[in-house]
Amino acid sequence: PLKASGLKVVISPENLDSRLWADISARSDDPPYRRWAGIVSRNFLLLERTYLPMADQVWVCSEVDGLRFREQFGLADVRVAPNVVDVDRPPLQASGRDLVYVAQMGYRPNEEAALYLIEMSRKFAARGIEHRLHLVGRAPENVRRAATGQPQISVHGIVPNTASFLAMAAVVPVPLQSGGGTRIKIIEAMASARPVVSTRIGIEGIN
Repeated sequence: PLKASGLKVVISPENLDSRLWADISARSDDPPYRRWAGIVSRNFLLLERTYLPMADQVWVCSEVDGLRFREQFGLADVRVAPNVVDVDRPPLQASGRDLVYVAQMGYRPNEEAALYLIEMSRKFAARGIEHRLHLVGRAPENVRRAATGQPQISVHGIVPNTASFLAMAAVVPVPLQSGGGTRIKIIEAMASARPVVSTRIGIEGIN
């Protein structure tokens, strides 16, 4: 209806969701969840094949995603509108050994990363390595349960802003194994002049 009325149509997908959910399905060791994620992937692919070719322009947040959308769907006009954050005066260098992970942990790739960090922190503590791990953002019950009994781990949940937590960070770890788009958490950490340790997929799309 929009095109029929002469309006230009821009579609801005957050991710190439069919690929993202296919990756999540392939990585899952939970058979029912793996099947469910596969169904989600196929449904997204149907939507992408149907709607993306109708758009006058498709906007994505990285050159990597742009290439994927062009190649997979043969789109003529894909433009990159990168994710950005305001850069203010960065906080002073952190004096402690705090690791800060900011994420919506109800999202499976972020949840897996949080559980990985909890296990890593448990091993650090067992070896007497002094540190603190801060998990910032919405956290499901299994993440909170995994952190129970680990005094060096704090699960903060939803916070008004992340600046005060990034100010504490000696390192911002991003151990993502799946996902798409670009990570606002990494852009925010860099804007706060904090070192980031990431997997290849975590830093994907950020040149």
